[in-house]
Amino acid sequence: MKEIFNKVVKTYNFMAMKNLILTAICIFTNICSFAQFSGGTGTISDPYLIGDFNDWYEMIEQGSNNYVQPTNPVHYRLVSDINIEPYRIQFTHPYFNGVVHGGGHTLFLPDSIDVDILQQFPSQIFPIFGYLAGGYVDSIKTVGNLSYMFVFAGSVGVSTSPVGGEIYGYVNEANVSLSGEYAPEINSIIALSNEYNGRIVNCTNYGNIIVQSDVDNEYYENGWFECMGMVQYNMGEIIGCKNYGDIVGFFGAGGICSVNNGTIRRCINYGDIIAPADVVPFSAYPCGGIYALSDPYDNNPPSITEECINYGFIDAGKLYNGGGIVGGGSPAFLQDEPDNIIYHNYNEERIIRCANYGRVAGGGFVGGIVGYIYSISNVSSCFNAG
Repeated sequence: MKEIFNKVVKTYNFMAMKNLILTAICIFTNICSFAQFSGGTGTISDPYLIGDFNDWYEMIEQGSNNYVQPTNPVHYRLVSDINIEPYRIQFTHPYFNGVVHGGGHTLFLPDSIDVDILQQFPSQIFPIFGYLAGGYVDSIKTVGNLSYMFVFAGSVGVSTSPVGGEIYGYVNEANVSLSGEYAPEINSIIALSNEYNGRIVNCTNYGNIIVQSDVDNEYYENGWFECMGMVQYNMGEIIGCKNYGDIVGFFGAGGICSVNNGTIRRCINYGDIIAPADVVPFSAYPCGGIYALSDPYDNNPPSITEECINYGFIDAGKLYNGGGIVGGGSPAFLQDEPDNIIYHNYNEERIIRCANYGRVAGGGFVGGIVGYIYSISNVSSCFNAG
């Protein structure tokens, strides 16, 4: 009987110790998981709390290697302003599909970034997010006086997938002034590409963007590079956005975006759009108050620009084409309209209920609404007072 009792006691002690160890492991795991952030569990009702750059870094690194639309995305909320440390951002998981609520907090961007770090990123542009693939971000502000080009998201949505993304209520107050050997060819504030299922809504840029390169070559003979205000290439929706910053670059400059193959609605440009180049490497790259040009290739759907306004001065340079709303586009057949509204047009575009109040200048074709576009256009109910 005593031997049986001792076996029972040993068995009980073993099971108790096993349960204690398992409990300790669970507690340690939860503590480690919790310690990644300043609080929260990542649910919609209890988001992970982002309180410093360590939290921000963990959030970025929790991205995905695949562009998938999550059924239960991870939720995050900023609870303080954050100083961004670019040398720690690696984007080992470039596709971000979480939900981030900024709460109006600010990301302080460094004034400069080491060239070796910039060269790790495509086009030498530092991205805050890699690809918003199913991701959603709102109510974040960026500030700084920068000697490098940054972009809030490399891409909103994914071009080869139905997976979308959205940026809502983002505000940029960072000024960018680039010169020298490492000035990139492509410059934008919100996204390099807004894909077919991407949405950029109620975003605002106050920052001035001035880009000049010291490199002379057959395409950029005077050193000025392509420059635009908020988005480089739009195939999705841009709605209710405003640009107050002055955009000074080489060609393809626009207050809202450079190339539009999607929809732009209720957007306003207040900034001056200036292309000081005297040499024309590509005559199809004009300047426009809302966007520079459209691209009709690969059976793209019609570009739609509706209820947009320009107040800024559009200076397309000595040899470029400029328009108060749209600068230019790509070829098809010729159609003439009154000179003060549109000069030439090919390819399918719809410009509806837009108005220009700014002065438009250029050595090429200029117009209060449209400069020179190769497209089949529907320009209706537009007004020019520039």
